[in-house]
Amino acid sequence: MNRMLFERVVETVVLGALAWPLLQPSLSLPFWRAFRGFAWRLAALLAAYAACVGIIALVAPLWLLRSLAAFAVVLLAAVHWHSAAVRGRSRRWPPGSLRPLALGAWFDRDFFLEQHRRYGSPFKTVQFVRPMACFVGLPGGLDFFRKHEASLGSPPLPAGRFIPGGFLRHMTPEAHVSTKEVFQKAIVREVYEPLEPFMRDVVRGELARMMDGESGFHEKGVAPRRHVQRAVFAMWARLFFHVEPATPAFERLKTLYRIIDTRNPSNLSDNEVREALAEITAMLETQLAENVQATNTAPRSILEAMARRRPGLVEDPTIAGNLIYLMHFTWSDVSGLLQWVFRMLTEHSEWAERLRAMRGVTDSDQVSALSLSTRVVMETLRLEQSEHLYRFAKRDIEHEGIMIPRGWLVRLCVRESHRDPMVFHDPDEFDPDRFLTRPYTRREYSPFGAGLRHTCLGEGLSRQVGRVFAEELAWGYRWRTVTDGPYEYSSWRHWRPSSSWRVRLTPA
Repeated sequence: MNRMLFERVVETVVLGALAWPLLQPSLSLPFWRAFRGFAWRLAALLAAYAACVGIIALVAPLWLLRSLAAFAVVLLAAVHWHSAAVRGRSRRWPPGSLRPLALGAWFDRDFFLEQHRRYGSPFKTVQFVRPMACFVGLPGGLDFFRKHEASLGSPPLPAGRFIPGGFLRHMTPEAHVSTKEVFQKAIVREVYEPLEPFMRDVVRGELARMMDGESGFHEKGVAPRRHVQRAVFAMWARLFFHVEPATPAFERLKTLYRIIDTRNPSNLSDNEVREALAEITAMLETQLAENVQATNTAPRSILEAMARRRPGLVEDPTIAGNLIYLMHFTWSDVSGLLQWVFRMLTEHSEWAERLRAMRGVTDSDQVSALSLSTRVVMETLRLEQSEHLYRFAKRDIEHEGIMIPRGWLVRLCVRESHRDPMVFHDPDEFDPDRFLTRPYTRREYSPFGAGLRHTCLGEGLSRQVGRVFAEELAWGYRWRTVTDGPYEYSSWRHWRPSSSWRVRLTPA
């Protein structure tokens, strides 16, 4: 009897071990923070499996329990074989492990660089359970993307289902070219450069709000993220739609953008999202009707610039939907960049002091029109925020003796490529002056897409906003960190400073 009980316990443990690929992410706090919806589903699946195993262990006959345990051993062996780095060698797959639900690719900042050093480029890993081929090194990765462009597609975003014709980067090549041109000719210096005084006013106001603290918590420090996001939204509402801060339209726009947020933090239905998109579109129509300008004056917003080139654009749901979500995604990206600029100037305070000393002085070093603040932004982009380019293989791709099967993801690791010691001296050091000593080609430094078909349209705009923020922060304030924590992976699929990071500002 004791032997049979012991056997039943062992076989129950074997059955339970079958759930081990799900257990690690379910117990990971960073995983819950970044993928809350998926984490809940995993936890529910684990709970259901645990209940089934418990019932089987208690009531199933021993022969059935033995059979299930034997089947579990076979499955565990299959997972182990599937995870082996050499798996697929006979098919010419890249080396590397395909262990399902591995967390290293998400939460280990050195994962891709270490895999590259171990296996070379490309190597394979997984995103959740989907195989992914990874390139480290801009020349090799960009050559692959260009050579096989017809065989590569962009992974869809949740917003695409709300836009007839799809989001810009997921359109067919022909539709992409014509639609991109509309945006490319509107996101230009003539539109955003005149807004620099307004941008400075917004940044100054939000930094002053940070210094004053909120709700009596000044001594405990203030979280920069919330203030940075608020400042960028105010700038973006004005830049994209000519909606001024502190107006009823602006407050309503903030509410609507919380509804259409692709992360869906409020768990709203698709119908509610579509209703919000329709209301934003109606607001754009009102803005265009109220802000008719003479054609010989510079357009005051991206919306107005687009309407001049393409009258009736708001009636085109593909153009309107793309414009609305382009503001959403770029607001997130630029907010992330400004947080990293803040963080870099915090960790490397000597550069904040140099910026402070340069106020009102022409930068004698800017032989290529690269001011110190611009160089700070460029170096921040080299080290952070510009992390990867993604595609997926629409068909089997053979490349230099390697086979990438249809359906696999393909990732160009930009952040890791920017740490090439053959290109950047002391690549892990924050040194904005490296951009004074030599020019870098797009095959060496490429935070905005390196001229590929899906290259970012807002390179100049991002640099301007980053420069304004760095200058206003350093010129107006000194600050210190009050509380902190490790860098973390966010629900926007980017690394960011800790959500525990708090600072205290004082006038410079």
